[in-house]
Amino acid sequence: MLVSIIVCTHSLERYYDLVAGIDSLRKQSYLGIETVIVVDHNEPLFKLLTDVKDAGGFPTEVLVHNTVIKGLPASRNVGVYTSKGEVVAFLDDDALADKNWVAELVRMYVDFGATSAGGMIKPYWGAVQRPDFLPDEYLWLIGATHKGFREDIGTVRNTFGSNMSFLKNKIDIVGGFKTEFGFSGSGLLQGEEADMCSRIHLLTGKMMMYNPGAVVYHKVFPERIKLKTLIKRLFYQGYSKRMMEESKVAALSDESGFLKFMLLTSVPDYTYKPLLKLVVMLLFTTVVFVGYCYRLVKSYV
Repeated sequence: MLVSIIVCTHSLERYYDLVAGIDSLRKQSYLGIETVIVVDHNEPLFKLLTDVKDAGGFPTEVLVHNTVIKGLPASRNVGVYTSKGEVVAFLDDDALADKNWVAELVRMYVDFGATSAGGMIKPYWGAVQRPDFLPDEYLWLIGATHKGFREDIGTVRNTFGSNMSFLKNKIDIVGGFKTEFGFSGSGLLQGEEADMCSRIHLLTGKMMMYNPGAVVYHKVFPERIKLKTLIKRLFYQGYSKRMMEESKVAALSDESGFLKFMLLTSVPDYTYKPLLKLVVMLLFTTVVFVGYCYRLVKSYV
């Protein structure tokens, strides 16, 4: 089974992180891999990567430039179109894959007959100090698997974008990622992963398989843990959730379950500890709700 790993990138500042991520893919225990690097509307970056490839720096990787619709979903579509694998997997340009990552994803297709599969994302803090106020329940803000997410092998609605995979023919049938969702430059709309997984679920009757043994490490940068940045992302998370609901494809059952987990488990637990994380958790939840309501009102105006 050939697995095409699609890595989308858009910034020269991420060059060395991209190189490190590609290196982690070269060290995979599973050998049937094709790596596709998609540059999103950045001619200087594409030229740099082309020069590096011509000099032998990316000898086996496929390099393509997305010059059509700007944004992560469209770049992922370009990668899917370019790829040759039976399975397509996605890794962020600031992430590192565990050496058994692809092998553990493939196991979901071979052993469980999956149509889509994903795994755990662990934060890679490096020299960055984790903020004392950040609750484990909100690690998804930095692109990591949070407390309250499934912990064993089984089905989920979706995993996060830096650790997900699909049968390519199923993506083709449902028409690719919707470009109205997803990151684009400074835009923080989200939800394309949940939308894609939900459409494939409707097509095949199978939900995504989650394997916590398929591990990716997502780098955390100082600017991502600034309170202003986190608040902005929280707002757009709520905004995006309402967009998902409007599409009538992706149900918000995961969000309802997560909210129930926080109310019944996290809140009582934090009540008997220093209250900072409890206050922050309630603040964060409120901001998500405000973003949701803003989109709700906007859709009727």
